[in-house]
Amino acid sequence: AMARRLDRGRRARARSRTDKTRQEGGLTPEVDQAPLEVQSEEREQGVATETKSAAGQEKSNHPAEQLALEERQVEEEGAGRQATEREAEAEEAVTDRVLWVYSEPAGIYFAETETTVEQFRVCVEAGACENEHYRTSSAHETCNWGYSDRDNFPMSCIDWTGARQYCEWAGGRLPTEAEWLAEASDLGSRKYAWGNAEPTCDLAVWGGGKNAAECAVRGSQPVCSKETGRSVSGLCDMSGNVWEWTRSLKAPEYTEFGARGGAWRDDRVEI
Repeated sequence: AMARRLDRGRRARARSRTDKTRQEGGLTPEVDQAPLEVQSEEREQGVATETKSAAGQEKSNHPAEQLALEERQVEEEGAGRQATEREAEAEEAVTDRVLWVYSEPAGIYFAETETTVEQFRVCVEAGACENEHYRTSSAHETCNWGYSDRDNFPMSCIDWTGARQYCEWAGGRLPTEAEWLAEASDLGSRKYAWGNAEPTCDLAVWGGGKNAAECAVRGSQPVCSKETGRSVSGLCDMSGNVWEWTRSLKAPEYTEFGARGGAWRDDRVEI
């Protein structure tokens, strides 16, 4: 799982993506309304008086000058929009289409899905995620890195440092265990991420051990393959598929970092 606290502009973009209402060409972040000033300059007779309107736009009482002002304002506004769009596109390129979802129980944003092989590859190619922190399919057949047809599978066989490197590069961080549990259990009101119903093969990717025949699981599956197993905020695979690292040390020894959620090979689903 990956988490982050977003500033107001980023929250606007994340919220729009969550609602599936994102517009082509980027999203305009929310901005605080600046104090409005009205300035006037009296000129000699025959010369127009210029002021700033309540909306902050210059106006003139001379038609030709007003037309020139409006054309200049259009150009400035267009340049501003292009800059905002470039910023949004740059952020998209860095996070490679990470969809941020706000979690009311945890009070932070989470990535909607487990980090995919495709997303992680961008980090590796950028030199921000080091090869020594993950294993490939050549090391073990259940590791997803190395298969040409698993771009939408979760990035598995990765150690804590590798997970941290990706999260920091993508503009997020690993969640604390408390944050992760708050979302996964809806502050303790749910036994599983999807609710209190007992696990089935339609709710989670699990049962790869002695129950493998029941769920026909031989490894992890594409992210969000179990739509009915989403958490209260709509996050996928919080129970099953692959374990998810947290930034909290594991009790009772507190000598290594903990992971939550269980994995495909488990015969007991947990959060």
